[in-house]
Amino acid sequence: MPARMIRQISTASSRASEEPEELKEKHCVRCHSTYYDPEEKCRIPHVFEEIPQYLSQGKFTCISECCGETATVTQRKPGSKRYWMDNSQFCVESTHTTSSAAVKYNGINIRRCTVNSQGRCTREVLVVKDNTPIWREPIQQPRVEWTGMKGTLAGMHLVSAE
Repeated sequence: MPARMIRQISTASSRASEEPEELKEKHCVRCHSTYYDPEEKCRIPHVFEEIPQYLSQGKFTCISECCGETATVTQRKPGSKRYWMDNSQFCVESTHTTSSAAVKYNGINIRRCTVNSQGRCTREVLVVKDNTPIWREPIQQPRVEWTGMKGTLAGMHLVSAE
């Protein structure tokens, strides 16, 4: 068989084995998810400061370190270090991308890929589970003292975080 004919067969068979673009696995350099559909959304949650500010009756306000947005969180059990967000919001909702030029990295929740020896990104995808906030550092329990009449919430204020 002539060399020209072999090249044509080889080219035709490689085209036939190529997957359509929408079926190719891609890596999003913004959220680090694997995706196939270019219209699929990135949803990156906020990352909050480690010490929430006391509001009242087990409610705290937190400032996100990623963009400065505030959120209200509720203590799951008085005195615990477990909280849930009253409304689950995302810092970024955008389409996935393979172009790092299209991403505004902040080093907190939108971080550049860390690549292993096989050339694969090893960053974890940030996911909100059970409406639990994501903390920059492990949460420190705020210490609250009574300054007014016992049995009322009016005299309670945040002293410090332990």
